[in-house]
Amino acid sequence: MVSAIDDAGLLIRDCFIWLYTQNQPKAMSLNHFIEKLNEDKEIKDTLKNQLNGWKTPQIKSCFEPIVMAQKETEGTFLDNFRKYNVGLLNTNVKIGQDMFPSNVVSTDKINEVVDKCFLISKPDKKEKGDFNAHRTVKPLSLCEYIINLTTYSNEAVVLDPFAGSGTTLVAAKKLGRKFIGIDINKEYIEVSQRRIKQTNTTYFILNDIKAERQLRILEKAAKYKRLNKRKIAKAV
Repeated sequence: MVSAIDDAGLLIRDCFIWLYTQNQPKAMSLNHFIEKLNEDKEIKDTLKNQLNGWKTPQIKSCFEPIVMAQKETEGTFLDNFRKYNVGLLNTNVKIGQDMFPSNVVSTDKINEVVDKCFLISKPDKKEKGDFNAHRTVKPLSLCEYIINLTTYSNEAVVLDPFAGSGTTLVAAKKLGRKFIGIDINKEYIEVSQRRIKQTNTTYFILNDIKAERQLRILEKAAKYKRLNKRKIAKAV
């Protein structure tokens, strides 16, 4: 994704790291592959002992990267901000125990030093919604932190092209920002709409007809990409 953003002409400014401790290790043992080998039991047992603890190259992931990029400024940062009200960061926003904003964020209590510098509020079950089946719902406080850090006024528009179950949109609405969410999954769109309706402040939402039309456009675009991929593969 970072490469695609760079190819699009945006300037990569930084990378946020959302740090967490609870995640499932994905590395796999090779024992089941060894069992399928056309070898006798002694060789299989020797291999298992030799590779005890050695697994596929997938260590436990304990952070999620969030790229920060911006369009090239028109003139200086000041010139650009006076013209568009974007392009600067609000360092009045604090993190941890009233600390200067950081590109490391945690919603889990880890230890005294990390919590002091990087901790923001932990998500609760209520903010997700018991109707929300999305498997990787982002913490509302994380989205609020980034929106507060990067948007200057209520005229700012927060765009989430992979809206999922709508946490970014809920955060934007809570903070009084305008927002646009895009997702190809109809179920997630419905979850997003429901979550947004439960969040207080005025907003505009696509009606069902427009939402259906938007889904059809996305489906056509996806089909067009699949067809082009097949043509490219045949040409190669």
